[in-house]
Amino acid sequence: MVFNGLFCEFSRCEKSLAEKARKTPSLAFISAKSFSRSLQKSRRTFKYRKLHLPAHPHCSRDKPLQVGLLPSQRPITSYDQLTNTGARPCKRGPMSVKLNYTRDELFADPEFASRIKREGNLYHGGLAADGTYLPPRSLHRIDAIKAWTAQLADAGHPTKVMTTADLPNEFFPNTDQAKHLLRNGAKGAMCRILTMIGLIEGFGNDGLKLFPRMPWQPFFVEDLDGTCLNHLPPLFDAHGHDEAGSDYKGYHECGHDEMWYTIRDAALDDPIITDDMFENLPIGPPPGYTGKAKASSEALDASQLIGTPTDLAPGVPPMFGMLVTAMTSLLAIELIAYTTFAWAHEVLSDSTCSADPEFAGSSVDYIADDETIHVSYLQCALAEIRCRTIIGEDTSKIPGSVIVDEAVKRTIANQSGSRFNRIMAHRLRQVEEELALRSDGEKILQEFLTLGPVPV
Repeated sequence: MVFNGLFCEFSRCEKSLAEKARKTPSLAFISAKSFSRSLQKSRRTFKYRKLHLPAHPHCSRDKPLQVGLLPSQRPITSYDQLTNTGARPCKRGPMSVKLNYTRDELFADPEFASRIKREGNLYHGGLAADGTYLPPRSLHRIDAIKAWTAQLADAGHPTKVMTTADLPNEFFPNTDQAKHLLRNGAKGAMCRILTMIGLIEGFGNDGLKLFPRMPWQPFFVEDLDGTCLNHLPPLFDAHGHDEAGSDYKGYHECGHDEMWYTIRDAALDDPIITDDMFENLPIGPPPGYTGKAKASSEALDASQLIGTPTDLAPGVPPMFGMLVTAMTSLLAIELIAYTTFAWAHEVLSDSTCSADPEFAGSSVDYIADDETIHVSYLQCALAEIRCRTIIGEDTSKIPGSVIVDEAVKRTIANQSGSRFNRIMAHRLRQVEEELALRSDGEKILQEFLTLGPVPV
């Protein structure tokens, strides 16, 4: 998801911020030693994931996804209405609400009655006794995010900085086009699209490690005790494991990258995967990536994905500004992903298109449940920044709303245009190339073109 250019900017800031800390010890800057140590722990990258589609009943922009319900029970939806975080919650009683958590608590799994496995691939998370999906590392993580969000709402502050209504919601090929291809046995382009989704998910863990695990308190006037901001290092780490799997328990659990590959294989009846599916990609892998994915010469680079990080307001510490920019861009990508979930569920849970519709559809829902946790903590952390005061480089006081609102405005403006058209055009070429090899390909293509818009 992120940010080759940001990697360079983080590195460039190391010396300048450390020098400023030495020269101006009274300012709230990180020491050179601690900053360097934090940066060294986080020199990797960040994932880029974005895809579009038309709304549909299972995961639309108007109906929120609800964690903890069976797929058959969910009025599945977009994030925006999930837990009604935009409204004031019910008043809490006299008992204190837990607001501080250890890393181990935020990584703790709930008790699973059973695990989800297909052909040797063990998903993270699991099922409760009644079949309800339980996301990984969610014993306390969901409750913690809800408590921090409620704390904001109780104080009368907004709890969201961005919604799906602010962002694109198109996906190509649309559901009718995708179903038309699969019903006619044209699986090649769909196989490539699902492989690409998994690849981009897999970039996530290394990408999130780019975010320095530094203390945020020195940037703020107000105390950060008991806030989402004060828990970002373990939240970033948990997010990364959700995206790209983990081995820290002594065995491997699949994250979203391998889950998408498993969904692909289940729905498309174990298609043949060839090396060329990982080549000439429209999005470049992040720095430090060691897999076989290779970008095309015209692939999107970091600056095209997030825009060039620049001063969000006069006096904003560069590192702080870049972190806000990165988090805002990540939030946008996570919100846009609900379009992908809706598209994938509708197509891959259709028995006329999918070899294993129940497994494929449910697996997409599991990923969507996990991503709701990511959206929720990013919304909360950015909303916390927005209602606080930032200490500027010259010790000036900068309203957090000025910084966050500018970052959001730039992020939204960066979510459309030629870069997205290029990705959609790449998919259209894959469809055309596959159908060109079939005797009935021209007929299928002409019918495909009548089912919805195509990139130009």
